[in-house]
Amino acid sequence: MDISSNINIYNHKNNNTDILKFNDNIESETLEKIYLDYSIFQNNNFFKFGIDSFILSKFFLENTTIKHNNIADFCSGSGIIGIFSYLNILHNSYHNQNISLKKTHINDVKIDFFEIQNYFANLNYRNCNNIYNQILHNNKIDINLNILKNLTNPFNIYNININNIQLDINFKNKYSCILSNPPYMKENKGITTNSKEKDIAKIATKNFLDSFFSTVKFCLKDKGELFMVHKPENLSEIIIIANKYNIELKSLQFIINSNNKQPSLFLAKFIKNGNKFLKILPIKSIN
Repeated sequence: MDISSNINIYNHKNNNTDILKFNDNIESETLEKIYLDYSIFQNNNFFKFGIDSFILSKFFLENTTIKHNNIADFCSGSGIIGIFSYLNILHNSYHNQNISLKKTHINDVKIDFFEIQNYFANLNYRNCNNIYNQILHNNKIDINLNILKNLTNPFNIYNININNIQLDINFKNKYSCILSNPPYMKENKGITTNSKEKDIAKIATKNFLDSFFSTVKFCLKDKGELFMVHKPENLSEIIIIANKYNIELKSLQFIINSNNKQPSLFLAKFIKNGNKFLKILPIKSIN
């Protein structure tokens, strides 16, 4: 059974635009394994997913403290963070470490991906199709038959600017969790490239963080969680803006490269309307 028609993709920017046609760069794509025998497409000409996407997903899986249903992936790109997280929940990878995930039923988990760029929304759509078909048909992957029998399409893709999400009341207080690997660089400070797609993925527009946290507040349920990865030099600004919208920083972990003593990234967990208690986790070293 081909379930591609059951994966939903929505364009909130221009109702006359068919996002499924934005595949002009398909010849530059490669299929790369991400977990067990699951693979997704990447494009060699644009930003490919990196270690930051995987460590963010693992940070979520290790540190979430609530039972999940609706999850959002903001600035989703190829969809790697939401897809990798879903596969780990499906295969009970962290259930022995995290009681909250043990209580989360896979058939309740739905993931909505939000991506502003047409091509990447298309790529995200095709990756979700590919993953769902692999779940249903890959005999090398061991999944409980009772789970497969009742499994329904968990993915929706929205081709939309984060600034416009609040125009749709259906997103209000919808999500138990938001995951995000947003643009790190500030406008007029990051080094631009010859690729518009790369620059959009890397460089945040003016007031992006304010719009981002305003939308997080709109979308999260009370006590819902936000997990994000970002650059240490932006941490103080992020905390100030998050507090403005009652998004409280709860856990913080700095990431260093094995050959560098200075952190290159940080992982953060926030809670909407959370109390003021911050847990600093041990520094994590990556190769």
